Amino acid sequence: MSRPRQEPRLNFYQAAEERLNAFEENLRKTNVTVYERLNELTEELALIRRRLKFLSERLNDLEEIYMKREQGVEKEEVMEEVELRNIPIKDAEELVLEYVNNHPGSSTSDIFTGLRLDPILVSEALKNLAKDKRIRGFKYE
Repeated sequence: MSRPRQEPRLNFYQAAEERLNAFEENLRKTNVTVYERLNELTEELALIRRRLKFLSERLNDLEEIYMKREQGVEKEEVMEEVELRNIPIKDAEELVLEYVNNHPGSSTSDIFTGLRLDPILVSEALKNLAKDKRIRGFKYE
């Protein structure tokens, strides 16, 4: 008598192993994609938090200006009391980019006044944004 052939059993295990390998590879790709998206969302959340902090500070400044005007303090006196902020360059670049997008045709002084940022910081941010081709056609003062 001849022995039964074992090929079908071997093919079944081989096919199962190939399916398992394909599943594991797909899972790795999915995890990488989820991880990358999670990183993107984390960066977006950090930017939103920075913007919220800026808006909160700006609102406090405006409330202070309003209160001083109500008390009869002149605009020039109020504006002198507002301090310019010095923040990390990457944060400044994001704020400047958003400002320029929301206020087309703004000058450097418009930007640093509007954002209450150090003028040198704004100039550096503009230079970096232009170099990275995130803005174009900006005229430096």
